Amino acid sequence: MNDEKEFIDYFLKFEKDNNMFEKKIKNIKIWLYIRFNIYSSMLAILNIDNSLMKSDILQGEYKKGIKEKLKEKVFCNQNLIVHRDVLIVPHERKYKSSEGYYRCIYTDLIDSALRQSHYVLDSKSIFGDYTPQKSKNIIYANTNRFEKKENRKRPYKKTTINEFEEKIIKPLEKFFEISLSKETKKSWKDILDNLLYRRRYLTSYYTHILNRIRPQVIMMVVAYSFDRMILCEIAKKRGIPTVEIMHGVMTRGYLPYCFPEKMKIKSFPDFIFTFGKNEYTEKLPISNRRVFPVGFPELEKYTKQKKEQKKKQILFISQGQMEIAQIAKKFSEIISDDEYDVIYKLHPKEYVSWKRDLWKYLNSTNIKVVGDFNHTIYDYLAQADWVVGIYSTVLYEATAFYTNIALLESPMSINVKKLVENGCAVMINGAEDLKKAIETKREMNTPSEEFFVKNSLYNIQDCIDHIITYYSRKRRK
Repeated sequence: MNDEKEFIDYFLKFEKDNNMFEKKIKNIKIWLYIRFNIYSSMLAILNIDNSLMKSDILQGEYKKGIKEKLKEKVFCNQNLIVHRDVLIVPHERKYKSSEGYYRCIYTDLIDSALRQSHYVLDSKSIFGDYTPQKSKNIIYANTNRFEKKENRKRPYKKTTINEFEEKIIKPLEKFFEISLSKETKKSWKDILDNLLYRRRYLTSYYTHILNRIRPQVIMMVVAYSFDRMILCEIAKKRGIPTVEIMHGVMTRGYLPYCFPEKMKIKSFPDFIFTFGKNEYTEKLPISNRRVFPVGFPELEKYTKQKKEQKKKQILFISQGQMEIAQIAKKFSEIISDDEYDVIYKLHPKEYVSWKRDLWKYLNSTNIKVVGDFNHTIYDYLAQADWVVGIYSTVLYEATAFYTNIALLESPMSINVKKLVENGCAVMINGAEDLKKAIETKREMNTPSEEFFVKNSLYNIQDCIDHIITYYSRKRRK
């Protein structure tokens, strides 16, 4: 196995051969909870992963005034909630609007347009606190009381080492013909214990929330995060349909959307709303009939806003891979400052750590490094002449801005190669290749709805109506 593309198929075979999704600890099917952690760790153990990305928390991003504190205590208080038809769970990452409010780019416009009564159940943000938001439908999730209550009822007892090794470690070591270190085994067991500890009070919490709201449908971003998994489990017990709102392109190289076969998994959403018509759905555990292409509202509100400027703007999209930083530096060294502006857009997880991890590649006066929570990627795409990356969702989003796109050849670029196949991008092998492509001045194809369906807010509302009607009839039978 030389790359992640090859490894993921081998990993799926391991899951199927060893019936991992049926493995129980404390009478709980636990594999879905930890598979992504183990998979990511295995990539590092086998020297397949070359990502530089580290998730550091950005603290102290804003100060709350009396008005916001009052809103948080009263109007957003989860203890005062009543029945609503729809429950929305947004992304924890928010961007600051020109009005000074924070907004989730995946759910904010849906919240504004939805006809049904609804709440937006928001947890603490990546900044470590609740973010001030404009919506009147926000309620802030607080699990503290439920955690304390569970601990009073029964202290958590950790899983036994023997059971963990027998059900998780031994099958992995045998299949992959490796010997895992004590540190790795302990790390994985600690992750599982932490999740099972949280599962107890999250189960109580979401049961309470759903008892109060009694929604007809639940929509969520990043359904593979642990708290969303538990919400899916509780919702399924109550016959409430769950929908994942797509936040990034689904590919055969991303494990949360890849399973060895179609199967019923209580922790997985019932439906997925995708950006376009040609998302990779082959390895989803649910039927393709439950995947609805609806578009992306946030992207639709932007248009190409190219200002008159003499220089070409070349936008490099960071995804934690050293190759993209290396090519940006090399490109900045072989071009003229009078002709090009080189912009390096950090991934949100790099905003804190980039000087530690990327400085040696980007310490050039010819490169402008950008990235903060006051601007979204679309502000930069609207100005770019060329966008350069490896496998980011942004490369698909760039097609909506009629921007030239270059993909750096990499094992991970398999995830975006259909851009090249459709004539929307060119493949390059290095900085010289990129310079040559830019100077060729070729026209990229106009994107189709294959990537982003239009009229997204209408589509989303229509699909929600369809799901609510279907489940209402199902309950009456």
